Amino acid sequence: MAMAALPAEHLSALLAAIAELRRAPRWVTQWIKASPTSCHARLLLAKIEIMRAWSIRGESALRDIPIRRRVEFSQVMACGYQHLVDLADEDASQAMAFAELIHCNVVVGLGGAKRDEWLDHVMDVAPFHLPTLAEYSRGTQARWGGSEEEMFGFSSWVTENAPVGHLAHSLAAGAVIEKAFSVSDEEVDILWLARDVGDEALAEWTRRSLYKWLEATPSTLQDRLAATQQEREVGYGIVCTERFALASYLSGAKHEARLLLTALRGRLRPYPWSQFAPYVPLSGRWLARNHRVERLTHDRVCRDSGLDPRSIVR
Repeated sequence: MAMAALPAEHLSALLAAIAELRRAPRWVTQWIKASPTSCHARLLLAKIEIMRAWSIRGESALRDIPIRRRVEFSQVMACGYQHLVDLADEDASQAMAFAELIHCNVVVGLGGAKRDEWLDHVMDVAPFHLPTLAEYSRGTQARWGGSEEEMFGFSSWVTENAPVGHLAHSLAAGAVIEKAFSVSDEEVDILWLARDVGDEALAEWTRRSLYKWLEATPSTLQDRLAATQQEREVGYGIVCTERFALASYLSGAKHEARLLLTALRGRLRPYPWSQFAPYVPLSGRWLARNHRVERLTHDRVCRDSGLDPRSIVR
């Protein structure tokens, strides 16, 4: 019952967090034995297999992964996929199952050409289900077989059609950050990236999505941020604020970036900030272990935006 009451984005994060625990396989076995029809138990069972597959694959580029691990990755992912297919066949209202099916399709190709069919189905049973949209968006990225045109086209469709105030508008911020990833490497400075990636058209596109998410206008943005931050602190909204802060900076929407960075107050997750951190040869491991790499990026972005990070981080 507790899981059923969670918003989709929270349920997705919770399943991932539990699936990574060492005792999760034993727990889910006992859960299914006690409640064989529990959709959440079966979702967790599939998620455990998917997370195990990723631990086998690792984070290296596919070309750098030994063939044995590639094969094992696909085989374990297929186990999770089959659990999801069984659940979706029995209960077509389980949008989270379709989100994970799309994930399996994007990263391994399971399900063939069904990705669009699954998205259309979820839009019918749970319109703008954020985990489903996020997984589908992954598949539009160039590194997963899509293209920049496809990625921005899908994000634009979401921005145009999602209700005002919906968290799905954050996909636009993700597209801007992904664009920066696509032109960066370990040697590229984020300050130069912002000058290379950003332009007025991209900045305006980012602003439009930001204003739709916050139900704001340029004149009310600061007040809307102040009014919403407290209520969003325990929700996915803080993730949206973080993504839009970085995306606004990268796209060239500097005024919005300053307001978002100030509202964020230095509350950061390692991803995506750490991906843009400057190279730190000797202290890198210590910084990463103490969650400091992302702060290097944050502080440089703040200073380049005319903000003193010491005055906003509290």
